[in-house]
Amino acid sequence: MIPHLVYRPIEKVTGTDFSKVDKVTLGAGWNGQTIKLEDKNAIKECVDAFKDAKARKSFDQRKLTGIGLCVFLYQKGRNALVFDVSDGKVLMIDDTRYIAKNFDKKKVNKIWDKYSNEE
Repeated sequence: MIPHLVYRPIEKVTGTDFSKVDKVTLGAGWNGQTIKLEDKNAIKECVDAFKDAKARKSFDQRKLTGIGLCVFLYQKGRNALVFDVSDGKVLMIDDTRYIAKNFDKKKVNKIWDKYSNEE
């Protein structure tokens, strides 16, 4: 299979087991605010937004500057992957860029609104 053409389940592409995500950080590039989710229910709520996502490697591997709303997923305290939710499709694993689809952008925005108002 050619990784640039075929969308595959996100967990297979990233090697990330979503059931083992132990921390989530949401960050807003427009104001620098970050929110850390460490409660199991909050983590599950956020991770569920990506459970049906699929990804493929992007042809464009240039370094980009700036980001809108992003979600960092961690396993064992290490950053497993990053979604740029505002773009709606960019996924970073280490320094490799992927294009993701089928994740619930509206749900992530609602989670941002819910937890950013708590702080």
